[in-house]
Amino acid sequence: FNPERVELYRQVGFEKHQLKKEYFRDNSIDAAEISAAEAGNALYVLKVKPNGKGDLGVFRVRYKEPETGVYKEHEWKLAYRRDVPVFAGASPAMRLAGRAATFAEWLAESPYGAGFVPAEAEADLRTLRKDFPPEAPVERLRQMVSRARSITR
Repeated sequence: FNPERVELYRQVGFEKHQLKKEYFRDNSIDAAEISAAEAGNALYVLKVKPNGKGDLGVFRVRYKEPETGVYKEHEWKLAYRRDVPVFAGASPAMRLAGRAATFAEWLAESPYGAGFVPAEAEADLRTLRKDFPPEAPVERLRQMVSRARSITR
């Protein structure tokens, strides 16, 4: 992340698989790989400097080509936008990721989960069901939130 634009950041979850910056290109370090045709998500919470300078940072992906064994790397700039939508206006995938992440933080009694409201999450997950295939685990997440709500706090 660009320190002239991003004041603070943290990755949500995957604490066991955090890779130190200096190990990114070290092929001998195990870094929670994913297989071909799999997808992965990384969710970060940022505190940006609205009057800062430049982009948010750079996103880099490094992988080994299965056929050749050659390592390749790609990168994309993470543009800063002032007009980011509020959570309710975010894409269904982002809302689902946000609900799952904050639910996990809330269950772990992390201070980062303090704003999680189970009833709001349940309602949002009900509306999100239509945006995903029937086999997607959206309803299962809603049921977990409902069960946790009934036995906690």
